[in-house]
Amino acid sequence: MARTAFAETIRVQLGRFGPEEAKLKHIEIAKRTLAEFLARQQVKPHVTLEVDGHPAANENEVKPFGVITYYFLRMQEIVEFAMLKAREFSPVGTASDARPGHPGLYRESWFILVDGRKADVSEIQPDDEVILTNNQPYSRKINTGARGFERYAPPGVVEKVRQAVLKKYGGIVEARLDFLDLEDAYVLKHSLRHIYKGRRYGGPRRDAMKGMPITYPALVLMPKRF
Repeated sequence: MARTAFAETIRVQLGRFGPEEAKLKHIEIAKRTLAEFLARQQVKPHVTLEVDGHPAANENEVKPFGVITYYFLRMQEIVEFAMLKAREFSPVGTASDARPGHPGLYRESWFILVDGRKADVSEIQPDDEVILTNNQPYSRKINTGARGFERYAPPGVVEKVRQAVLKKYGGIVEARLDFLDLEDAYVLKHSLRHIYKGRRYGGPRRDAMKGMPITYPALVLMPKRF
């Protein structure tokens, strides 16, 4: 809505001027509108600029009666929100989670990866793909609602975080689920079987044989490309 109203304002204002004067007025209005918008933002987004459909260093590159477009990139804000929701949805008090001295261990074990390495939110760049995951060995069981874990929280912790992120930021971010191979991954001590309605059946799963490292549920976040 703000973008439509802004475009309409530019059209009305510039029709009375010649090409070069219109260009100067266009730049003046665009910069002022941007400054007013940013002043209202509690968390300042990173801003990228396009003029006439291509990236630009500044507004002066616009042609008379052309188009100035600002894109607001909020990856740090989005990842902070995702982390907050992940902790909010995390169960506390599972048998593994409640070891003496480690209350809330699963809840506090969420972290982010950028370019395959652990990172702090402050290090995230506007165009980064960011992965949010949890390296506790039972994180997959919590996420899938494995037998014995469903009593602590409904399954689908990562999917709930994904839905919360898309509800608030779906216009500017893409979010998908994945399963990661992490360093120092937990190695299965026993082969796992398929489970249906709480009962194991069939032979050992090929993706969960004794001695195999487990994979970890993760949320992959990246800014939408316009």
